Amino acid sequence: MKSYIELGCLVISVSDNGIGIDPYNLDLIFNKLHRVESSVEGNGVGLYLVKEILETSGGKVAVKSEQGKGSVFTVFLPIKSKPKAP
Repeated sequence: MKSYIELGCLVISVSDNGIGIDPYNLDLIFNKLHRVESSVEGNGVGLYLVKEILETSGGKVAVKSEQGKGSVFTVFLPIKSKPKAP
């Protein structure tokens, strides 16, 4: 995991060296109820909820993946300055 501040955003990247995500599913993974055939159980709302929560907060999430090499998920969170005391 890496994190840094860039242009008013906290940027957090999480990577793995797993099987990666095929191009067809890569375009769909943030869709509500999208699931792929897997031995892991789930209802297909995890990444959708992550995206919705981040976008509600003014942030975003991006993914890069290559089959056989792994994936990198990057989260961008806006940094909001605290109001100054009177």
